[in-house]
Amino acid sequence: MSSAGRTDSIRAVKSAGLIGSSLLLTQIIGFVGNSIVVTRLLGNRYGPVRFADSFAMLSLMGLALGVDTYIRKEVPIRPQHARDFASGILGVRLLGAGVFIAGSVLVLRLTHRTHEEMLLVALFGLGQLLQHISETSGAYLQSVGSVREAVMMRIVAKVAWIVAVVVGLEFHVGLWIVPMAMVLSEGSKAVVLGLLSRRRLQLQFHVDWRATWAVLVASLPFLMTHINITISSTLDVSMVGFLTNNREVANYGAATNLSIVALILAPVISWVLLPLMSRALARSEEEFWQVIRRSLEVILTTALPLSVLLSLNADVVVTSTVGDVFRPAIPALRILAPMFVLTYVGMMCGSALIRLERGWLVARVGLAGVAFNVALNLVMIRGGLRWWGPGGAGTGASISIVLAELGVTGAYVCALGRRAFDAQTARTVATTVLASALIVLLDRTISPLCRSVPLVRPFIDLSLFLVHLLGLGVIRPAELRRLVRGGGFS
Repeated sequence: MSSAGRTDSIRAVKSAGLIGSSLLLTQIIGFVGNSIVVTRLLGNRYGPVRFADSFAMLSLMGLALGVDTYIRKEVPIRPQHARDFASGILGVRLLGAGVFIAGSVLVLRLTHRTHEEMLLVALFGLGQLLQHISETSGAYLQSVGSVREAVMMRIVAKVAWIVAVVVGLEFHVGLWIVPMAMVLSEGSKAVVLGLLSRRRLQLQFHVDWRATWAVLVASLPFLMTHINITISSTLDVSMVGFLTNNREVANYGAATNLSIVALILAPVISWVLLPLMSRALARSEEEFWQVIRRSLEVILTTALPLSVLLSLNADVVVTSTVGDVFRPAIPALRILAPMFVLTYVGMMCGSALIRLERGWLVARVGLAGVAFNVALNLVMIRGGLRWWGPGGAGTGASISIVLAELGVTGAYVCALGRRAFDAQTARTVATTVLASALIVLLDRTISPLCRSVPLVRPFIDLSLFLVHLLGLGVIRPAELRRLVRGGGFS
């Protein structure tokens, strides 16, 4: 690898370390605050809040515009380009937000939802707008190497949201405090990151509609990919709400919230690897494929153990966090957890295809996956409730999304081709799968012995995983040390 490649590798590792550690802290805060404390405080009232959050995210997903991926792809190479479209993108979002929020409330009114749900959706919609604005500012900063500010504001905003929600619920101010806290926290983050990005990139308020339109057109495949991901991750919750009842939404919402902990590496792919791919491809094609292969190894060896551990211990996770009232969520969590291995591989391969200027292929495959997912959900949600009783709607939705994700990821891998894999990748995947299978067998063996102290089982499983991964050579400390010291990917 060239000296520039080694420099980028070091920078990427440092960025990944900073992002990873901050995201780990953010996930812990979110997991404890949202998935445990807030869910417990809301109890049976959690259904309307989860439905409103999901529906608002769906309604305003178009405001992403695809520009964050475009920024991470283009601005690292030509930072001055951000000045051409930054103000125009903000203007488009502000204009579109009013239309989307009004449209979502109208749909709720026509489907005879309550006034409280309309208010929740409107407030969550405003929070979504502010979140899109702040994420774009974070993309600007990350593209010029300023990662620290964005990740710190993520932590601050998450803590502020949880504190505001908990205090509000303790004082019985109403369910509206949940989205209002999001508005306040995301609004603060948007202001701070907006000012920082304006200073770092010397952005000025100047709307160039021609340049903005050109960026929007270029970002269309990225927008389609974002829409596909959003629909895949949120449509099922909204469909459960429309097709069944709020109790089923609460159960399935609890499962999806708890499963999100498996997605801790997702922002690293878009924040770190996409800019690294761009720079690697600018130097040489072989260096680009080397980054792809080694990145896939890291993702698989990290995501597979995490997903399997979460699936094996779904019963312990649900009952010890959100309580026995959400026990019907256990089957859905068991099914959802392993799916994130597919999600990671799909995100990685999709990012590589985007960098190879095959963004429309990514969009078309994702759209086909969404259509397949919707068709399955129409059958499986009501069918699951009828076949499996309480929690069955979420179980059916989980099966649908896993099958759809399997098809999408398989298509991405086939499109990327054999150059994304080599003998080392194959060995790593095989040994990781072997370790996972052995741990599943061992877990089933020790489960009867841990019934009196169920919290011990997750720690035993984790210890066994680390031993097997080190013993089988999946984790190679020497290579990690060489990478950190500047040797690059081997």
